[in-house]
Amino acid sequence: MKLAFDHAKILQRAYRRICRHLDDPIRDPAFDFVPPRFTLAELRRIYEAAIGSKLTPRMIREHLVERGLIVPASSKPTAKAVNQLYRWISRLTG
Repeated sequence: MKLAFDHAKILQRAYRRICRHLDDPIRDPAFDFVPPRFTLAELRRIYEAAIGSKLTPRMIREHLVERGLIVPASSKPTAKAVNQLYRWISRLTG
């Protein structure tokens, strides 16, 4: 589809910026794609929509949890791991 004026360039820059944010999510607070507390499944759906392909839960865990970018929102574990809520680490400490 052909877009008017420089709209294609604008969309391309916006897409690249979103992808950069997904690689380092705590760097730019302008991109709060999830609520303050979220499940890994919710976060995975955001990543999948942005990159246009499926991810495994393990990929999200390795990319964000194991790098220390997100942490459990509560010190009390949930009965089911899929219900565990997470939060971003503080942008002040990152």
